Amino acid sequence: MKLGKCSPLISLVAAWSLLLVPVALGVSACACGAATASTVTSKGSGSGCSGGGGGGGIQPCSPGASEADEHGRIAAQQAGPQKPVAWGVYPADPVGAYNVTIYVDDQLYDTKKQAYPPHGSIIYDPNNKRYLQSGGIFLISGTLIHPDGSEEGFYFQCTLA
Repeated sequence: MKLGKCSPLISLVAAWSLLLVPVALGVSACACGAATASTVTSKGSGSGCSGGGGGGGIQPCSPGASEADEHGRIAAQQAGPQKPVAWGVYPADPVGAYNVTIYVDDQLYDTKKQAYPPHGSIIYDPNNKRYLQSGGIFLISGTLIHPDGSEEGFYFQCTLA
């Protein structure tokens, strides 16, 4: 499904939950503001934004949040305030190298570089100043580099309980 006009991606903290964008040099990233899920790949599986539609806004992490399109799914779930957030990235074509960064309220929480679909959890840890402030934003941002050289960027956010 083709979704309207795209504009340059200015900020990672935006009004949608999942965004897959091209990351190869010479390919401009795009953001479809009316979409909750959109996709563009650097090898040209489309010239505009495509994917799920409707709505905007950030889903609550509790009890669970997810976004999906033809390229896969990203999900997170939290049992309640100060409880861990379990998350995972589930691409339709999972083969490749992943670089993932996890943020909580604009603070770096974790990074992952691996050759399998990333998943994990974040926990409340006051000893290491890792807080899960109610109303805060949990954010996953990363890239998947496929063996053919195509790259997909992914982005997901939800509001902490």
